[in-house]
Amino acid sequence: MSSLIFHTDETQAFVVTDTLAVTYDSTAQAVPHLFTSKALYVPHLRMIVAGTGLGGMTDRWFAKINTQMLVDGVEHLNSYAQQALAELWQQHLDSPHAIEGKTTTIYHFGISEVTGEVVAYAFRSTSGFTSEALPHGTATKPGVPVPDGNLIHNIEPIMQRQRDVEDGSTSADRVYIGGQAIAIHLTAQQCTHQVLFNFSDYQVHADQAYQSLQRARESR
Repeated sequence: MSSLIFHTDETQAFVVTDTLAVTYDSTAQAVPHLFTSKALYVPHLRMIVAGTGLGGMTDRWFAKINTQMLVDGVEHLNSYAQQALAELWQQHLDSPHAIEGKTTTIYHFGISEVTGEVVAYAFRSTSGFTSEALPHGTATKPGVPVPDGNLIHNIEPIMQRQRDVEDGSTSADRVYIGGQAIAIHLTAQQCTHQVLFNFSDYQVHADQAYQSLQRARESR
């Protein structure tokens, strides 16, 4: 349910996501629900957890890492991630609220406790959450071309292109992009967060979400 843009090299990880979360009304139409952080920093493991696809999976995985797993870092977590993520995913599939056709991908960006360098891994529901080491470089999901030049300056047009592509999709697995663009920059010394911009329809989506909440309260 999100835009993800990231760049990694040996010394840094730069991760950007949007913040819009949607729900589905009685006609199965997506409507703005709330704004949420889709990439989360885990300070004691010096790593970022991000996710795309099914809403809420990143939050559940972050909570499990933070409250139920004794691990030393991003590499150690790799030993347990596949099974633990598969179990969380099965809980979703068994839920009466499961949406047919939805998938999810979880990303780990961290400072390796083995080498001291930045590493990145992807865990995809479509491949049974097998750990996939990602090469250094720049990537986007949904995938669109990345213009030459300063990546930070190009984030807004990249996200707009992603949104244009997804708005034309009829797939059950399409994503909805909006809210704010929030960047996380991780190095061995620190992790910083920055709001890069608000989407032009941020307030429209906020108003729609509040109106839906008010209607839900009145119907109780």
